[in-house]
Amino acid sequence: MLLSKNQFFGILLAILLTPFLVYRLMWIAGSSSTTGKMRFMGKSISGQITSVYPVISFYSGADTVWFNGEGDNEMQPGDQVPVRYQKSDAHDARINTFIGIWMDIIIIAGVPSSMLLLIYLHRGIFPAGTRFLVGKRPFLQVIQEA
Repeated sequence: MLLSKNQFFGILLAILLTPFLVYRLMWIAGSSSTTGKMRFMGKSISGQITSVYPVISFYSGADTVWFNGEGDNEMQPGDQVPVRYQKSDAHDARINTFIGIWMDIIIIAGVPSSMLLLIYLHRGIFPAGTRFLVGKRPFLQVIQEA
């Protein structure tokens, strides 16, 4: 199968991003939403790096579940917080905002995606007009048009 540079890198990007998106979408599908309350700001120190994060509690049945949110310093103790958690494991909870749900996926998938983008854009690696032949042997051939 002969692929253009755009098709080849589009397929690579889809292969790279699919596991992250499927995992998070399955997590969302198996979760419930509720409202929690921001109780206080927690603090952790790792060497010289200090991180501050909200500590949030919510009710799951008769239990009170506590978890550490992402570093949103805008919250004040007593604020109502939208929470999304797994029905099977209430301790697997996140703040139900775009950043709370997706930021780790964006960071984890963004690094290899940006590397792939740099390889795609670099004209010295694969110049314009480069084609890719995907087959049995060899599995991948790079064909450069003169």
